[in-house]
Parts: sequence; structure tokens; C-alpha cells
Amino acid sequence: MAGSFVWNLWSAILGFTLFFALSIAHHTPSYVMIGSSISALLFLLIAFVFRFIIGEIADGPVDSLDNSADAKFVDDEKGMDLNSIDDFDAEKAADVIKELLK
Repeated sequence: MAGSFVWNLWSAILGFTLFFALSIAHHTPSYVMIGSSISALLFLLIAFVFRFIIGEIADGPVDSLDNSADAKFVDDEKGMDLNSIDDFDAEKAADVIKELLK
């Protein structure tokens, strides 16, 4: 998802302000406040949908052959299976980290 929840809040504030400014001169205060609140909620939800769509577009097409969640990662240098926690050895991990820091 693109952006953060702050974008949703800003759009809600925009919706509230627009409805309030355009209807305060013509309607009762209770109608204006209720309408502004509903408008803010709608703008918040619309911003959420737009953020979701933009995030999906930005991620690009999904390759059906790419099963990265099911892929098995193996470190070729050490032959360590990074998906298996049963074979985890702290000394091997420390050696790998030391080599990377050199």
C-alpha cells in the first residue's frame, strides 16, 4: 500500500473542511456538523482505496511463476539452508557474520 495513514487523515480533514465551508452559510449547524463528519469518513475511505490501488500499481505485475514464498534459499558459499531453523548453529552464523564484516 502506498503512503501512510496520515494521507487518509489529511483527506478526511479536506473532506470535512470542504463540506463545512460550502454548507455553513445555507444549513443549520447540526446538519453541517453531521454532514461534515460523514464527508470526512467518506474521504478517509476513498483515500484508503486510492492508496491500495496505487500501491498495487506501483508493485507491478505479479509473475505467476515466481513462488518466492515457497522458494528455498540456500547459501551457496556455506551450504546453509536458511529456511530450516533445526540446523541452526550459532558458531556458523557468527563465522558468516565475521566474514561479511571483513
